[in-house]
This record gives sequence, structure tokens and C-alpha cells, in this order.
Amino acid sequence: MNDPDFRPCPLSRDGIRPRGVYPHWRLRRERAFIEHVTTLTDRSVDRQIIICLRTESSYTHDVSSVIKRRSRSNQERVEESTLALIASAIQLFARQGYERTTAAEIGINAGFNRNMVRDRYGSKEALLQSVFETFADLLLPAVRRERGGTGMDRVLCQLDDLLDALEREPETMRAMIVLTFETPAALQSFAGWFDSLIGEYEAELVEHLAAGQTDGSVRNDLDSAREAEIFVSYAIGLCFRSALRGDGYDFVGEVKAWRARLAQHFSV
Repeated sequence: MNDPDFRPCPLSRDGIRPRGVYPHWRLRRERAFIEHVTTLTDRSVDRQIIICLRTESSYTHDVSSVIKRRSRSNQERVEESTLALIASAIQLFARQGYERTTAAEIGINAGFNRNMVRDRYGSKEALLQSVFETFADLLLPAVRRERGGTGMDRVLCQLDDLLDALEREPETMRAMIVLTFETPAALQSFAGWFDSLIGEYEAELVEHLAAGQTDGSVRNDLDSAREAEIFVSYAIGLCFRSALRGDGYDFVGEVKAWRARLAQHFSV
């Protein structure tokens, strides 16, 4: 019997029926399986059985995986591709900045065609707005959550949030820093967005310092507004230095050292 669809399976010695007597859908499956597994006649029957069983299990798993992938809804596919485009944009912005990154590069880097960004967002600028929203959700404590504890605790917690972002989302943080320093030129239209967020962060810090002076955890002789301004300016300086030096700069280590100095400076 030369037809591969009717070739006996090695399992037939145990009374399992040979191939070729199944309905058409089973025949199609058997044909694909036979192409996937060639019976090795120079091995023992026991060895052939093991190969057959293991490979059929792998084949069934692969088919099931394909079926599962095909079962995703259109909304799920849109959400996945949107996340992929944002991640691709963040990666490229962190590496080469906004101006040097093209919409086509973002789409290709995400695994899509060169027109994907324009098809989904209309422009690179529109995608950038989604990237900024990602920054706000992940990195900016002023818009993220309430704080507890003393005023000093809340001041230091703002730095702890920065440290958490640097350790948890280093590439996203670097992209945000690089884009911040492009606002005077290529991203002038977004300068107000950055300025507003920095202002919120500074205002929150003034609030916490004042609360610390009330509860006795922060020195009373400090000008909370001035100290908050210095705090933010120093943070921007650290960010700029990290953008210039890249991986050679221990940004996390510098922030930790700064935190220790501030705790000492603000404490009663």
C-alpha cells in the first residue's frame, strides 16, 4: 500500500486501527500529521510509537495554539496593536529622540507595515499624545495617587515614586526625559503639557512641605515655595545629565543620594 494516507501507523500492533478509515476531516488531519512525522523504519516499533505519540502531541498543541490565536476579537487585536505602537514609539524616542524618528520606523519597529501609524493615528504627533498619556499613567506622581504619612514622608515619597519609575520603566523614563528637552524646538506645541505637569508636581511639593512644617516633621525656617522650586530645578538637572551620558550615568544612584541629602536638609 503506497498511498501515505493508508499507511499503517506503528501503533496498529496494539490493536489501534490503521489510518485511512476515518471521515474526511480526520483524513486531512492524518495527511498533515504524516507529513509532520515520517515513520522511521530503521528503529524499533517501541521507539516509533514514542516518536509518534510525542510528535502528535506537539502537532495537536500547535494546531490548538493557532485556533486560540484566531479566536481573538477585533477589539483585542486593535488594543494589542495600539500597545505595540506606543511601546515602539517609546523605544525609538528614547534611543534617537522625536525629531529623528519617523512614523514609518515606528510601525516597522512594532512589527507592522510602514503606514500603520498613519492608518491608526493619522500622524506621528497624534501618536505622541498617547505616549504622553502613558507617561502620566506610569511616571508622574502628581497625577497618580494620594499620599499618606507626615509632610516629610510625602515629600520623600515623591522621590520614591521617581526611583520606582526609573527602576521599573527605565526606557519609558528615558524617552520622557529626551522628549522634555526637545520641547523648545521640535515639540513646542507640547511645551505647555510638560510645563503644566511640572507645575503640578512642584505645587504638590509645596503642599507637602507646608504640611510637614505644621506637623513638625519639616523645619519651620524653610521657605516651602523656594525649596520646591530648587527641588524641581535640581531634578531637571539630573534628568538632563542622564540624557547626555546615557547608560554611563548612574541615575538611580544619584537620586538615592539626593534623597538622603534632602531628608537631612528638611528634617527638624
